Amino acid sequence: MGSLPKKWSGPQFVLRRAFDSDEMAARDGYSVENGYYVLGDERVLRKEDYFVVYATTRTPQKGWIRIQVRIPVAYGDLWKEELKEDIEKELKHNHDLIGVFFTEVDPTWCRGFDISWEV
Repeated sequence: MGSLPKKWSGPQFVLRRAFDSDEMAARDGYSVENGYYVLGDERVLRKEDYFVVYATTRTPQKGWIRIQVRIPVAYGDLWKEELKEDIEKELKHNHDLIGVFFTEVDPTWCRGFDISWEV
């Protein structure tokens, strides 16, 4: 696929479900305190932001469609990529998370889709 335009002009949605890296941090011995992940003297900022994905599927009526989905997240940089992997697994296994948005664009969307992350 080529590069995506800087300003997205297609359908945009916000996922209602939020994701965080809290369990990953706890697994590594960190606790959450006042907006930071803390382990001894080490402090990692716990950011609250959005990750943006583009989901692409094919429909019999409209052909290929792509939507932009903003995903609310809370994360520390140490776990950012791992969190993205977990989110992608969840999106691909729980089609209802993205499917509701595809249905708004074209109710005949196929039950599979590709995900690409905004960089």
